[in-house]
Amino acid sequence: MSKKSIYLAIKEALKGKLPDLFIDLQKGQFLKPSENLPVPLPAVLVEFNNIPWAEHSRISQKGDATFTVHLYQEALQSTFDESEAESDTLDMLNANSEVFKTINGLQGDDFSYVERKSEGKPQYGDGWVKFSTDFKINIIEEY
Repeated sequence: MSKKSIYLAIKEALKGKLPDLFIDLQKGQFLKPSENLPVPLPAVLVEFNNIPWAEHSRISQKGDATFTVHLYQEALQSTFDESEAESDTLDMLNANSEVFKTINGLQGDDFSYVERKSEGKPQYGDGWVKFSTDFKINIIEEY
């Protein structure tokens, strides 16, 4: 199993479908912006979560893994009736759908079909909004 191969599969799929995205690993770039290089928006940051492992065979283990894809977009403000940015701001609510459709169903030699598990509520920061989606995946690692 290679987290690297999973990340590269995600990155390649997203770049093929949404070429204007900035894609990186989640390293807290938006938590401490003064300590990081500026991240262009829109951006996708991929975060691997804890992986519980179990014996699969005498030479391999199976991991039931999850990873989170964080989509950061520029925060538009107004959603009230007849506001200037109402339509663009409401369109932002569906932006995560393109990311989901691109990642859901990916599979590789050492990982299973990627499946959406859950979606978090939007989080707002200084000039950005973040949409997060958790995906589950089964991984086989030989030893």
